[in-house]
Amino acid sequence: MTTKYQPFEGDDASIQAQQQAVPMQVVVQQQVVGLQPIAIADDGILYWLACIFCNCCGLSLMALTMHCVAQGLWEGGQANYNSAQGVWRKARSLRLAGCICGLVSAVIMFILWFVQISAIWGGIHNAENNDSVAN
Repeated sequence: MTTKYQPFEGDDASIQAQQQAVPMQVVVQQQVVGLQPIAIADDGILYWLACIFCNCCGLSLMALTMHCVAQGLWEGGQANYNSAQGVWRKARSLRLAGCICGLVSAVIMFILWFVQISAIWGGIHNAENNDSVAN
């Protein structure tokens, strides 16, 4: 396959006119950084307390881990505030779920403990009554 090119018809003046530098204008816009963050960061003590007292199925531990991740995003700057808020929203949900599961488990354990103590006391009381009747 052969290709034929047309010879260039022009002079050096037309080439130089095309090569002249056109002044360019560069516009730089700086982002306006607000002084106030979008929202206030969560307090970590609530996650620690939930992890210590209400860590049912490890939910509060996961919430504490997510809080630490969100805290790192938050300290990263305003560009990460929205991401941090999303992670905190999930961490709050996990913390609440852990507290609810822990509370329900504690109530069930208390009821079982009360039933067991009642059965033991009932057995002791019946044994005393049987002994007094036999004498």
